[in-house]
Amino acid sequence: MTVLKDGTFITPITGFPNWEGKLTSKLCGRALRSCDGGKTWNDDVICMDFNANITCYEQRMCQLESGAIVCIGWNENVDTGERLDNHYTISYDNGKTFSAPVSTGVRGQASSVCAIGGEKLLALHAVRRDTDRPGIYGYIVDLSEGKWNIVDEMLLWEPPTPVVKDTKMAEIFSFLKFGQPGAIKLADGDVMMSHWFAENGQYKTVATRIKL
Repeated sequence: MTVLKDGTFITPITGFPNWEGKLTSKLCGRALRSCDGGKTWNDDVICMDFNANITCYEQRMCQLESGAIVCIGWNENVDTGERLDNHYTISYDNGKTFSAPVSTGVRGQASSVCAIGGEKLLALHAVRRDTDRPGIYGYIVDLSEGKWNIVDEMLLWEPPTPVVKDTKMAEIFSFLKFGQPGAIKLADGDVMMSHWFAENGQYKTVATRIKL
């Protein structure tokens, strides 16, 4: 959850099909908001929408110094299985409306964004497929021109064991061996990243300090 400059609580959510594979509402990302310290909530605002059967999984948000709110998500076509780049949307009106999704150019799955000062953010992408080197990748992004301008990139973490397809899981989740990278900026200017991974049947959560 992100606390906006005006005290609003906000977090992106998405719907999943029921056990029969049916969605009871539109497949999109919504902004769950509370303007009264968590007493009441609403999800009236759509924060990511492709107007197609495309996922908005593992969304995360952050607010830049200008007040712009950035949302990022994991996007795949659930009809065709096509894997898409992570996409982002931006709100310039305190989360009342969001732009159309725009590609980050990174073919990742679970992802997140962390404001690091000015109009810059650290984007974290769990890249499990379509690569010879799976891992968590970090990108310093400058949004001062309203565009996803990558100014630096780095491989922050690699899995200790090979990422092998789990044939017992649905195709979209079959390489789910690590993920959920998230970060916060520390008082000394460093960033603390956390994520989970599986190793020899054990699931662990680890934290990594990153010097920008």
